[in-house]
Amino acid sequence: MMRDSIPGRDDRPSAPSPRTSKSVLRSFRFAWEGLSFVFNTQRHMRVHVLTMTLILIAALGLKVTTYELLHLLSAFALVLITEMMNTAIEQTID
Repeated sequence: MMRDSIPGRDDRPSAPSPRTSKSVLRSFRFAWEGLSFVFNTQRHMRVHVLTMTLILIAALGLKVTTYELLHLLSAFALVLITEMMNTAIEQTID
């Protein structure tokens, strides 16, 4: 006799466990600590953030299109990610 479901398994979605919620919050905390570390220890990161802020203000003042703004934000993200990877490599080597 074949069964369509596994015995003992319920097809209803289960609620996230408290452990999962704490794990996600813990991950965000570690991510925030990493961002703070890079911002506080790397001069170039502060320069990048300042430059990006000025560019964003100028873009909003010039009323760039949503499409152009998304391109700018994507470029900002790539610059910040690259800077953080560079910092991680430097910290590992040092």
